[in-house]
Amino acid sequence: MNIDQTTKIITSRPQSFLDIGIIEGGEKKLIHRKYDASNGNWKKLIADVFTDFGVPSVFIDIYAPNGSSFKLVRSVTLNNDGSYLQQQPQFPMAGLGAAPTQIPDHFTAYVLREKDEKIREREDRILELKDQHKLDQDTIRELREKNWELEKAAKFMQKEFELQRAEENLQRENDRKGSLEGIAETVMANDKLMDIAHALIMSKIQQQPQQVEASGMTALDSDPSISEGKKQIIREIAEWLKMQHDATASKIYAIFNQLAMNPKTIDKLINDFSNEPVQKANNH
Repeated sequence: MNIDQTTKIITSRPQSFLDIGIIEGGEKKLIHRKYDASNGNWKKLIADVFTDFGVPSVFIDIYAPNGSSFKLVRSVTLNNDGSYLQQQPQFPMAGLGAAPTQIPDHFTAYVLREKDEKIREREDRILELKDQHKLDQDTIRELREKNWELEKAAKFMQKEFELQRAEENLQRENDRKGSLEGIAETVMANDKLMDIAHALIMSKIQQQPQQVEASGMTALDSDPSISEGKKQIIREIAEWLKMQHDATASKIYAIFNQLAMNPKTIDKLINDFSNEPVQKANNH
């Protein structure tokens, strides 16, 4: 296996620990035990083993952390293809002026190139994260502005709804007070007025029909100031009123008193009663 393949195996894991050594007499001889590959010098250790021991191959046992111990992930063997040898500089012998021969360190160049690539990748990733952070901040700001607009619109609609409901309640209350029911409630709430109305009604309805006809109705027929149409209305009301209970008659009389004091209410009541059949038809 070559160094590139070994590097992919080691760097594919979040954390790797290496046992590095040589094989002598068919047995493994450990040189470096549980070396943390994240330190970044493991390739130099391999090159040193090749140089120091002059062996054709080096074994690497790759371990992963497993609680308080380690778990063997894979074992690989690197063969010496000449690129792992680090030649020591040759100094001139005494009395000779020859300059030392420098041999390029291909392994060191590979490591440096690989580090440069990782640095560039991290720099690109940092720029990418910064751009994403800016986009996220812009999105958060837009969402806050939209949320503020929605809250403001919701408050305005709630206030408008409350005002509309209050206006409708006030209108219904005014309509009710101007209706026959409202007038009856006003009269019935006044104890003195009810007592007077009851006494007057009782004094009228307790008369014998003959007495009414002999006195009131006879006088009505002989009164030239009253039209025949109005006389007929009075007769029909009197006949209908005689058939009502005492309590009902008292309420009706009290309503008539209120209508007499508020003539404008009569037209409104007539209009309401005229429209009531239409409204009921629309509701159905």
